[in-house]
Amino acid sequence: MRTRAIVIKKQNTNEYDQLVTCYTEELGKVMAIAKSILKKTSLQSMHLDVLNLVEFDLIEGRAWPIIASAQSEDTYLPIKNSIKKFNIASFFLDVIDKIILENERDTSMWSFLISNFKELKEAKEEDILNIFRKRQVGFLDISGYSPKIDNCSVCLTKEGLDCEIDHEWALNFDMGGLICHNCYLQANRGILLTSDNLKILRQTGLADNYTSKTSLDMIFENITNRRLNSLGFIYR
Repeated sequence: MRTRAIVIKKQNTNEYDQLVTCYTEELGKVMAIAKSILKKTSLQSMHLDVLNLVEFDLIEGRAWPIIASAQSEDTYLPIKNSIKKFNIASFFLDVIDKIILENERDTSMWSFLISNFKELKEAKEEDILNIFRKRQVGFLDISGYSPKIDNCSVCLTKEGLDCEIDHEWALNFDMGGLICHNCYLQANRGILLTSDNLKILRQTGLADNYTSKTSLDMIFENITNRRLNSLGFIYR
């Protein structure tokens, strides 16, 4: 099978081979072997760089499929040449690696990745943070992890969702979304949100100068069940 793919990560295996994790157009996330890629004479090494959009053949192998005839379509150099852009791209690669199951084709996720990196490639430096937050929401929606944000997940009230008062709403992972202040006090579980953080979560206003961990980031760390180092790099 010949397919297009985004290279997510690579790991050395055997003496000259690498195990390549990538998200493909035809099969979703797959792991495949790139034979002899670490040899100086390898023609595939520069094409199978992390973040590259590539096209290659997948040949049936004993343990993993084998990558052959790889050809890069886009190396996203503007992203790789910008520390900010590369850290954000690395965040999405990291999340895909941790939560997306293998061999499950998803045309929506493929389209998201292509459009995401295209937008990031062409973005101005001052717009990167807001693009990042917008794309976080898009990823959660496509992957099925979007929280309930239109009302309280317990009492269903909508009152106060547009308020400017900090900590009137909380994010409760067990309930799968927002809970109002009263329900938070009764359950004593959740993370109280600032008004800016609530706006970022609901995409009703993006604070350009809000350069610390947001409610969106908390959701991703809850999904992956670990701290994501890429988030620290982004805000740093």
